[in-house]
Amino acid sequence: MDRRGSLATCMLCMVSLMSQDTSGWQCGADVYSNYQMMLRAHTFNTIKARPGTSDCRQACNADTRCQSYNMVMFRGICELNNRTKDARPDDFIKNKDRYYITKVYYRVPLGSIPELPADSCEEILASEGEKAVSGSYWLDFNRSGNSLLTHCNMGMRDIDEWEDNLHDCHSHATCKKTNGSYFCACKPGFGGDGKNECEDIDECTEGSHGCHSNGTCGNTVGSYNCTCKTGFSGDECVEYHELNDARRKVTYAAVRPYKCDDSIIPGWYRMVEPAGKRIPTTCPGNTICGTARPGWMNGVHPAVEDGVVSRKVCFSTRNSCCYKSLWIKVRSCGTFCVYYFRGIPNVCPESYCATD
Repeated sequence: MDRRGSLATCMLCMVSLMSQDTSGWQCGADVYSNYQMMLRAHTFNTIKARPGTSDCRQACNADTRCQSYNMVMFRGICELNNRTKDARPDDFIKNKDRYYITKVYYRVPLGSIPELPADSCEEILASEGEKAVSGSYWLDFNRSGNSLLTHCNMGMRDIDEWEDNLHDCHSHATCKKTNGSYFCACKPGFGGDGKNECEDIDECTEGSHGCHSNGTCGNTVGSYNCTCKTGFSGDECVEYHELNDARRKVTYAAVRPYKCDDSIIPGWYRMVEPAGKRIPTTCPGNTICGTARPGWMNGVHPAVEDGVVSRKVCFSTRNSCCYKSLWIKVRSCGTFCVYYFRGIPNVCPESYCATD
């Protein structure tokens, strides 16, 4: 190595020493550390490091979510990331004030625990490379804060398993296509990993049904039915409360005082104009539908033949599409749907949203 190369290497070592975390680093080319580079948009925690210590590395090693970290040089600041540059190469950018380090020891594989869900099977493959094998992984497709255990096939990426029916999903699961792979999700009314297990959920035993207090719940495979007790009659497609406040609609901006459903009583409800016709099934954002925390349904509306099904309603904020959630009952009555509401999961302002 000539004198100029030696000087450059020495300077890089000095920067490493002055950045408060030197253990395990190598000067020169290294796949684990990158000078004047950073991973953007994936920092979940920022800590202060003491000069001359390995606080950054220790903090990352102690947190199962930490996959890498950015060091802000000469300022003693560490940014803990929940992704690596391999998982998110488009977010790996130049930054003259930072030093990027991949977690080497004790790194938990992406998608292997619910606290560290991946966005997709492809992201796991990019992150883990050849170590990624077919199996069950934790995914959070919408970054809602709720992980779902699904099956990822890492070995048949050149074949369209979804189209050619070559998947190995459970008979009570649905095969859902992703780019180059697929995952298995249990059908409504069943619980499990989607591949090896999809057991019937007994809504009657669990108390998660929407039957009236004067009705009797009868469990069926994948669903349940309600029958009125002797001396009583009724049907949720006939007997329901109407919600017609125009402020519920997704096109209605939130203005104070915010709308809140804290006084809603347990029962079946139908969305009607001018409020809208049904609950939206995509995240509407926040400060809309006349409230700061609008509620939307994380799942599709059922068909008539599905009967009464369970669905999760998420309440969104500026920082999360699913800040709080609760389970409701939904039934298709043909031209409209009815919903069994029990209230709201937290405190005001939370309100159910409506759309066309």
